[in-house]
Amino acid sequence: QLLVLMQRVKIDIQHTENLLLSIKERLIEAERERIKMQTLADQNAAAVQKAQNKKEQKKMDEMGVMQFNLQPQN
Repeated sequence: QLLVLMQRVKIDIQHTENLLLSIKERLIEAERERIKMQTLADQNAAAVQKAQNKKEQKKMDEMGVMQFNLQPQN
């Protein structure tokens, strides 16, 4: 009966180790996805900032041209 119990414990340990390995693999995949999503979010934020900078530069250029055109001509 002790041998049966030891065999059962070995089976339970093996099952638990397999389960742990499976969970670790899922965790690695989830971390990979998180990094991918973070990269996409960072790229999106950079694109938004670039568009905002371009818009602001255009506005500054327009103001510069307007100011130039308003100067009295000698």
